[in-house]
Amino acid sequence: MNEKERLPRPEGDGPLDTWERFGRELVKWLPMFTSAPWLGIPLGWLDRMVSTRSERATNTTLQNHDLAIRALQRRGVDVDALARNEVFVDFVFDALAAAMRTHREEKRVALRNAIVNSVLPGAPGETKARAFLRFVDELDVAHLLLLHLMADAAAFLKHRGLPLPGPASNRLIEMDVTTQIESPRSLQSIVNNVLRDELPHDLHYVVLDDLMRRGLTDGKATFNTLCCGQPLVSSLGAEFLRFISEAPDA
Repeated sequence: MNEKERLPRPEGDGPLDTWERFGRELVKWLPMFTSAPWLGIPLGWLDRMVSTRSERATNTTLQNHDLAIRALQRRGVDVDALARNEVFVDFVFDALAAAMRTHREEKRVALRNAIVNSVLPGAPGETKARAFLRFVDELDVAHLLLLHLMADAAAFLKHRGLPLPGPASNRLIEMDVTTQIESPRSLQSIVNNVLRDELPHDLHYVVLDDLMRRGLTDGKATFNTLCCGQPLVSSLGAEFLRFISEAPDA
């Protein structure tokens, strides 16, 4: 992408400078603490860590930004006009700042998709779009994976090359809410089998509660709930997932 196709960025005060400025300020003030035995961190090492992390995050974030702008151009969006749209420019800066705060590619892709979807037909209003952006920033990859699973268990498992489990051999297990969790198609069983590394068992209800408090689940789903083809997310949760997923080509 040539320079004319890039969105302008205020010099010296954009979100892409945030980590670098913070790191340099941190390194500048740390010498006063070097006599503290609990610190135990060589300042040269910390300086290199901050510089390396900042450079890597900046490069990756700008690459994601370019991909988002290219995706909009493929859909016939006038990106020059968007560069003069203060609402969009603010949204992009906030998305880039959030991308700078994570090393997880899944979240960076979600943020890139959010940039694209924020201006396509059917996009949510400004308030909801910014709420969705905040959700991506606040939540971990485990939250996003669980929400995708709850939205469409069959599609989630198919994407991983796995079939949707069938009912328990003993049908009585699924007839009692207290024993449903033992079914191979309960949310608990699927998470244990598929997301064990991403979502530790002792964080199951912490992560689910985070999603519920943001109104992204149907409010009734628990890990006992059976995944039988019905979505376990709210309409807001479904809209959020569409917003952070790649939009189909026009």
